[in-house]
Amino acid sequence: MQAEIYVTQKHSVKLVGDVAVMDAVTAKGLEFGHVAVPGVGELNYSDDTERRLLYIACTRAQHSLTLLHTGDVTKLIG
Repeated sequence: MQAEIYVTQKHSVKLVGDVAVMDAVTAKGLEFGHVAVPGVGELNYSDDTERRLLYIACTRAQHSLTLLHTGDVTKLIG
Protein backbone atom coordinates (compact mmCIF):
# COMPACT_ATOMS: atom_id res chain seq x y z
CA MET A 1 0.00 0.00 0.00
CA GLN A 2 1.36 3.38 -0.97
CA ALA A 3 0.43 6.44 1.13
CA GLU A 4 0.01 9.90 -0.30
CA ILE A 5 2.21 12.29 1.71
CA TYR A 6 1.39 15.97 2.04
CA VAL A 7 3.87 18.50 3.46
CA THR A 8 1.98 21.50 4.77
CA GLN A 9 3.01 25.03 3.99
CA LYS A 10 2.95 27.85 6.52
CA HIS A 11 -0.55 29.01 5.62
CA SER A 12 -2.10 25.73 4.45
CA VAL A 13 -5.86 25.74 4.76
CA LYS A 14 -6.65 22.21 3.60
CA LEU A 15 -5.00 18.87 4.38
CA VAL A 16 -4.72 16.53 1.43
CA GLY A 17 -3.50 12.94 1.30
CA ASP A 18 -3.00 10.12 3.76
CA VAL A 19 -0.02 11.49 5.69
CA ALA A 20 0.48 15.12 6.71
CA VAL A 21 3.92 16.43 7.68
CA MET A 22 3.95 19.66 9.68
CA ASP A 23 5.55 21.43 12.60
CA ALA A 24 3.91 21.60 16.03
CA VAL A 25 2.81 25.21 15.62
CA THR A 26 0.91 24.37 12.42
CA ALA A 27 -0.67 21.33 14.11
CA LYS A 28 -1.96 23.35 17.06
CA GLY A 29 -5.74 23.06 17.25
CA LEU A 30 -5.88 20.01 14.96
CA GLU A 31 -6.30 16.34 15.88
CA PHE A 32 -5.01 13.26 14.08
CA GLY A 33 -5.63 9.56 14.52
CA HIS A 34 -1.94 8.72 14.62
CA VAL A 35 1.00 11.03 15.34
CA ALA A 36 4.76 10.42 15.10
CA VAL A 37 7.08 13.00 16.65
CA PRO A 38 10.70 12.77 15.45
CA GLY A 39 13.81 13.83 17.35
CA VAL A 40 12.43 13.56 20.88
CA GLY A 41 15.93 13.60 22.34
CA GLU A 42 17.56 15.75 24.98
CA LEU A 43 19.26 17.93 22.35
CA ASN A 44 16.00 18.95 20.67
CA TYR A 45 13.67 19.28 23.65
CA SER A 46 15.37 20.73 26.69
CA ASP A 47 13.93 24.15 27.57
CA ASP A 48 10.53 25.63 28.36
CA THR A 49 9.72 26.78 24.81
CA GLU A 50 10.54 23.35 23.41
CA ARG A 51 8.49 21.74 26.21
CA ARG A 52 5.45 23.62 24.95
CA LEU A 53 6.06 22.50 21.36
CA LEU A 54 6.46 18.88 22.47
CA TYR A 55 3.22 19.13 24.43
CA ILE A 56 1.37 20.46 21.38
CA ALA A 57 2.78 17.71 19.16
CA CYS A 58 1.97 14.90 21.61
CA THR A 59 -1.56 16.04 22.35
CA ARG A 60 -2.59 16.00 18.66
CA ALA A 61 -2.87 12.18 18.72
CA GLN A 62 -6.31 10.62 19.14
CA HIS A 63 -5.40 6.91 18.90
CA SER A 64 -1.63 6.40 18.85
CA LEU A 65 1.51 8.40 19.53
CA THR A 66 5.00 7.36 18.44
CA LEU A 67 8.03 9.23 19.81
CA LEU A 68 11.21 8.78 17.77
CA HIS A 69 14.69 9.54 19.07
CA THR A 70 18.34 8.58 18.96
CA GLY A 71 20.39 8.72 22.12
CA ASP A 72 18.71 9.73 25.35
CA VAL A 73 15.05 10.65 25.29
CA THR A 74 14.35 14.13 26.66
CA LYS A 75 13.85 14.38 30.40
CA LEU A 76 10.59 16.19 29.65
CA ILE A 77 9.03 12.78 28.89
CA GLY A 78 9.95 11.34 32.26
